[in-house]
Amino acid sequence: MKKFIQRMFLIIVIFTSSIFSQKGSHQDILPIELLYFEGFAITNGVLLRWGTATEVNNYGFEVQRADTSKNFEYLDFVPGSGNSNSPKHYFLVDSTLPSVGLYFYRLKQIDNDGAFHYSDTIQIYFNPTSVEKEKTNSQKFVTVRNNYLMNEIEIDFNSELYSQNFEVEIYSILGERVFHKSITSFSNQIKLNYSNFTSGVYIISIKASQKLYSITKFIVTH
Repeated sequence: MKKFIQRMFLIIVIFTSSIFSQKGSHQDILPIELLYFEGFAITNGVLLRWGTATEVNNYGFEVQRADTSKNFEYLDFVPGSGNSNSPKHYFLVDSTLPSVGLYFYRLKQIDNDGAFHYSDTIQIYFNPTSVEKEKTNSQKFVTVRNNYLMNEIEIDFNSELYSQNFEVEIYSILGERVFHKSITSFSNQIKLNYSNFTSGVYIISIKASQKLYSITKFIVTH
């Protein structure tokens, strides 16, 4: 059956956050420990990523966005993992940006009992023209292809990147990380088999030395 691949590109990483402020609850212990919250401008919008070290009664995350007026509004909801003592990782693509400009994002973490807590705010400048310039530069170093006949993702590296350490992550369309591996590129190509993945849409990201080289969407059908 047919599978296809779609490429997206970043332009900038803003910063990470590990703090939640508490609202609507009198609990002394926050229900999650946030490891990071970061964003990237990509071809069709903004990619948001965050991770937790632990979760207690976590219903999920309401993602909120604001422009320079700082009036935050609901953007989307990503389900949490309930109770977890192991790291969990999430993502969301905001493809509804109205225009070029500076945007602010935060997470509203919601407990199972309805109490909620806000993360720190991150800011991202979105400009499709700048993203296209970064797209051209990225293609010189890393390319990603979907070899659907072999159920493999093929990652090609420019020789300038040999011996660098890369972090490769794959997320489901629901925002859950399903694959993570640290790779050192001693050759011009690395292959990742996805035959054990369920049918659906996935996002693969490739990062090295705090630079994100590729954000690519691919679809698997069995």
